Amino acid sequence: MDKYGIGIKSHTVNHERLKLISKDKQLKTLIQSKKDLEKILNKKINFFAYPGGAYNKSAIKSVKEAGYTMAFAVDGKWAGWSSKNDGIFSLHRVNISFFRNLNAFKTGISNSNYKYKAR
Repeated sequence: MDKYGIGIKSHTVNHERLKLISKDKQLKTLIQSKKDLEKILNKKINFFAYPGGAYNKSAIKSVKEAGYTMAFAVDGKWAGWSSKNDGIFSLHRVNISFFRNLNAFKTGISNSNYKYKAR
């Protein structure tokens, strides 16, 4: 996928919800995920998406400490387009999941006024 232009980014090792685990466990899964992907893809991984969009202050600190330069979230906010006011470690993203169909995703990426309440 990477060779065909699909960006592969980190999402933890086992899809852990960072805001629900200890700081030590946060760092362990963040660092291991980054190392694994960098080894497999033979390139630096800088970006992270919080599983389920969920994060807290501890998770943001852990993401920074693990060496990521940007992170994406939806938890507790309206998902949608980001602005520079969101902060680079809690940027909004257009949500896609098995709860939503492809047309809803297409609307999200083509309409800057898109708003979707995260689950």
